[in-house]
Amino acid sequence: MPLRTRRVSRTGCGRHVFCGQGRRAAGDAGRDDPEGSIVACIGYSRPEPGVAELHKVYLDRRLRGRGLGARLYAATLEEIRRHDVTTIRLWTDTRFASGHRFYERLGFRRMPVLRCLADATDAWEFGYRLDLAPVSSSGPAMAPS
Repeated sequence: MPLRTRRVSRTGCGRHVFCGQGRRAAGDAGRDDPEGSIVACIGYSRPEPGVAELHKVYLDRRLRGRGLGARLYAATLEEIRRHDVTTIRLWTDTRFASGHRFYERLGFRRMPVLRCLADATDAWEFGYRLDLAPVSSSGPAMAPS
């Protein structure tokens, strides 16, 4: 599936949002949008020097397992690297096992910490961290092994 990634906004709170656009899966009645619907997004912020934090990582459930999330993440990583970031962090609901596997495939390691959101969800979240290798002349490295 063709997927166009683009930076769609820089919010007033210092967060950046990337979206992926493409045609939805076949059989999606009423979704024949020639421009493509937004099917994925990743937001990030830079809460402190050298650190980026991912937010709102979503991909349409029907399109998972096709490499689209990894492509959107790669576009986001390219942008993040322009800001001398050496560490990426994220929080993810403890119930989202497929998301955990996705982050781990990208090189993220689960931190030994949980947090509880004191909001309407009362959700518990795992923390994940990725330490980035320096960018070499041959291109960006994802993470040290």
